[in-house]
Amino acid sequence: MLTASYEIWHQVDSQHMTPDDQLLRSPGYREQDIELLYEEYVRRSYPHSTVCFRDMKPFLTDLGWKDKEADIFRAMDGQKTGELGPREFILGLTAMDPMTSHGKGPAEIRCRYIFKYYDKNDDGHLEVSELKELVKDIAELQGLDVTPKTLEERTKKALETFDIEDDSKLSLNNFLVCVGNLRFRGTSLLLRANMSIIPHLVHKYGPSSSQKVRSPFRSPASPGLERKKFRKGSHTDSERDPTGSFVCENSAVRTFFSDSELDQDVVMKSAESSSPGSIPLSDGAFQSQDSGSYTLAHHTVKVRRSGQITDIHLLLDMERAGEVCDTGFDVDEMVPCDSNGEMQSSSMIAPEVPQLRHRFFDRYQSVEAFNLRSLPNEMITALRFFEHEKSGKPSLNWGEVDMMKLGQYIISMCAAIKDVFENESRLLWLSTPCYILGDIHGNYRDLVCFEKALWRVGPHLTPANFLFLGDYVDRGDYGIEVVSYLFAQKLQAPGKFFLLRGNHEVRDIQKMFTFHQECKRKFGERLGTNVWNAVNEVFDCMPVAAIVDKKIFCIHGGIPKLDGHVKDLERIPCPLPNPESQSNLAWQMMWNDPVAAEDLNDDVSEQLMNNSGFAFNEKRQTAYVFNQAAFNAFLERNNLTHVVRAHEVKQAGFEIQQSGRLMTVFSSSHYCGGSNEAACILVHNYRMRIIRIDTS
Repeated sequence: MLTASYEIWHQVDSQHMTPDDQLLRSPGYREQDIELLYEEYVRRSYPHSTVCFRDMKPFLTDLGWKDKEADIFRAMDGQKTGELGPREFILGLTAMDPMTSHGKGPAEIRCRYIFKYYDKNDDGHLEVSELKELVKDIAELQGLDVTPKTLEERTKKALETFDIEDDSKLSLNNFLVCVGNLRFRGTSLLLRANMSIIPHLVHKYGPSSSQKVRSPFRSPASPGLERKKFRKGSHTDSERDPTGSFVCENSAVRTFFSDSELDQDVVMKSAESSSPGSIPLSDGAFQSQDSGSYTLAHHTVKVRRSGQITDIHLLLDMERAGEVCDTGFDVDEMVPCDSNGEMQSSSMIAPEVPQLRHRFFDRYQSVEAFNLRSLPNEMITALRFFEHEKSGKPSLNWGEVDMMKLGQYIISMCAAIKDVFENESRLLWLSTPCYILGDIHGNYRDLVCFEKALWRVGPHLTPANFLFLGDYVDRGDYGIEVVSYLFAQKLQAPGKFFLLRGNHEVRDIQKMFTFHQECKRKFGERLGTNVWNAVNEVFDCMPVAAIVDKKIFCIHGGIPKLDGHVKDLERIPCPLPNPESQSNLAWQMMWNDPVAAEDLNDDVSEQLMNNSGFAFNEKRQTAYVFNQAAFNAFLERNNLTHVVRAHEVKQAGFEIQQSGRLMTVFSSSHYCGGSNEAACILVHNYRMRIIRIDTS
């Protein structure tokens, strides 16, 4: 039965934290995150009080451990009983979260799990064959050669490092000492889930459970739960290994954010067919939210002249100090936040009350936007380092950053952002003001120019939406930095940053151009391929079109040959790994072009006449070109006034066609060594204004 001895979260200061306390806080977990893990534990164990392997296997598969579930479970089963209690369940998952630090206290705990995972026969030692598997996994994660010969050499070197013979066994203590003294490196990459666990649970079940699950922090006895009977053979109980202090400041695996530990952001679901400023009605029409009630934000933000956020204060604290008066806030609905913007744990919100719980998580998400140590803000911080020139490091260079750690971090961020895109409609409905940007093509320098001109203080403090029309990678040198930046901003402000899919967000195209090779060049063959796959899994889930203020149709390429209404686009499947074969409509919107006068000939003219204004796109060798008749018919049929698209480089950064109703925008200057400018479009106040950015 569950008793108060299962307390997991302790409200203690940093000087009195146990190794378990340090582990739970290492990935940025807070009290409500531990509660989500506990709720998952109850789902898996009900109606019993423990979790067996059969209960746990589907969850471990979801986290990316297919065919390795039994070994993962064995590593978590410290008591060798074949069952997990809530503490073993939560600590084990935390140790394997991709955002958990591999330094100091958490490192020893992680290394104990790693050792137990590779100790296949569970005898407390690693035999040479077991150590060889560990060495092989590290090499593969680092993108190194793992041919039989090189693997034998690496294993022999590891045996020398641990000072054991070929016929000897490696003890746990020897393993911990060698890792702690930096003699054996690479363990930080081992035993990591493929996705961050808290966002996975939030996406799967929502931020609050419909079940009235008691908090794990002070769990009363639960007579309705029975301990499971052990289903396998009997095991002798063994004492849990003590967890003392441990220092593992491995420079090869040290986090690349100035020793700061990473917080985990909560993935927020974006509106499926609506956007900020609009609500879909039952008949598909939209009404404004302007008449809704406003609420006062609970925090005040201090911003430097450069636009950087430097401080966040709780208004209630300022009211208590006499700096402000009569905010009208109730202490029970406040979420405290420290000077770094990090939300402090709170037990004031009762999880049994759904209304309070929803309000709590709304505030959680709001505070996380200004948490300087959240997942997206840590990525932005890393990119600031990449962008600026430092002593001995040129600008747009990672310098001495651990690229293996960076690659794993990007993979984790991709898992989180993928959930956001999956929950968006394939056709976005956006409100104004809205900035629309075209192709970026790995031009990180220009992307920063747009940031400084348009959302200098960040998207949350900028009263506008931002819509990107695709083609984020290829041809430029910094495709991975561009997508990392855009994904981070999307995670931070999912209701204000919107990304459509372009024709270069397709695997076959990237292999023909540069992004595939860029990932492997920066991260190595194996890890680079993993990063590339993770990014493309996000691309597969991106929406393909947007409509601004119900009048302006936005796509990457061009209008599709569509007999019905634009709302039919919402039925495009997601994910879409092969858009050419899976959705002809999506493929057209990624590739179509307006027909150019110089491309008109007798054959094209005949096709246009016989095919409702569409003809085969000879220049692209796929999809269509369309003429003015097709364009006008599309607008009239869908009650639209304008189309904004990208897809073609323009010398001035933009081009206006079809009597001002078709606009092409290109947002990457000096494209492929040329002299073109970069531009964007601001839609506001019934105006569409061209903004050209000085990127010199």
